[in-house]
Amino acid sequence: MAAQPARTYNQNHVARVPDGRRRVSIYWTWSYPWEAQRDPAAMSNRFSTLTEVRNVVYPAYETPEYQADRFLQGIAGTLELFHRSTLTFQDLVGELTGHPVAVFQHVDQAGYHQPIDERVLADTDTLMVFGLDHLTSGLEATRDEVEAIREWLHIPGKCLLLAPHHDVGFTEDLA
Repeated sequence: MAAQPARTYNQNHVARVPDGRRRVSIYWTWSYPWEAQRDPAAMSNRFSTLTEVRNVVYPAYETPEYQADRFLQGIAGTLELFHRSTLTFQDLVGELTGHPVAVFQHVDQAGYHQPIDERVLADTDTLMVFGLDHLTSGLEATRDEVEAIREWLHIPGKCLLLAPHHDVGFTEDLA
């Protein structure tokens, strides 16, 4: 297997040259810090900790790369599994398009807020929005974000994939 390129973290996005090949972007709608810092003792409306994931899928994640000296063990570890789950996809898209996949988060690990706006959309032909934020976080798309996406979709060739998070147990209306 070929060596993987060095990974960067917490850097400004470098725009891809619009050369007629698709530029794919992933956008996580969560506030990473809000989700990662939920109380593990609260058993509802939070992501699992990595320990809980391990208990369910044992012996997966018992390899050295997932041990405490190399990988986050709490809720943050599970959030990182979501990021890692897209790496093969990112490699394939990069190979097919010649462009790396840009990955954005509503609020990233360092607390930087990135709404879906012209900074994201101007460098994107296909936008994949993964709504993994919990409803209790109170996060919602703003009018500006919705309008920016509507305008962007009027540009020929633009593609939006929405993958909303499931709404489990958050309604008073059981009918």
